[in-house]
Amino acid sequence: MIRKALALLLALALVVLFAVPGLAASQSPTADLTAGPPPAGSWKAVDAETGALTAAEIYGSQASSVSGFGDAYRRVWSGTNLVLVDRLARFSSVLWAAVSFGSSSGAASASSSHARYKKLPNFTTYAYETTDPAEAQGYRADSILVSQGNSIADV
Repeated sequence: MIRKALALLLALALVVLFAVPGLAASQSPTADLTAGPPPAGSWKAVDAETGALTAAEIYGSQASSVSGFGDAYRRVWSGTNLVLVDRLARFSSVLWAAVSFGSSSGAASASSSHARYKKLPNFTTYAYETTDPAEAQGYRADSILVSQGNSIADV
């Protein structure tokens, strides 16, 4: 429950950042465009996992089929029994961000690997959440994706 609340707060922070003139027009996503660590708890940055990402690092072998990808940035924090990942990807236009979000949402809703897929219409039309069951080491994953303008945030 705490993870969901933190993820939702970070997603909300990203939406607010997108709405501030000048920030959305930035030439490349930087640490300034991603939210800082949650205020509660003792979070530590995972520097080895934080930084700029390429399309291949995000989409793997399907990177060449992702049209309009511009750039991306990821920040990772570790806390007591939790890891928080905040990724922002920018596209060359609102159209390509919408296409990528639609493709991602469609794949997530059809995937049997997720324990739950849920659209978040009260949050925004372009948001969904997936929850994955615990894997072999007992880790569970909960992700919220939000599309705003030419960007997609994944928390």
